[in-house]
Amino acid sequence: MHFLFYATSKKKVRYTDEKGVEKIGEVRVEMPSIEGGNDRIVDLFCYFGDTEIKVKAVDRTSGSECKTSFRFSYSY
Repeated sequence: MHFLFYATSKKKVRYTDEKGVEKIGEVRVEMPSIEGGNDRIVDLFCYFGDTEIKVKAVDRTSGSECKTSFRFSYSY
């Protein structure tokens, strides 16, 4: 499963393909086992309040976990 994160300094944005919006990172959770099928629950945790956003994703079925962080430019 794949999560994408975007940022912009604009106040009114609806879509990620608009001018001034840029991808700042992604999180990919590996799902090595097909036990339970492809439809499964993945918990996504986002931790805010520092110079970085910390992200953790956990596949409830397999227990597979992925962590990453995104650093923001001062312009955001």
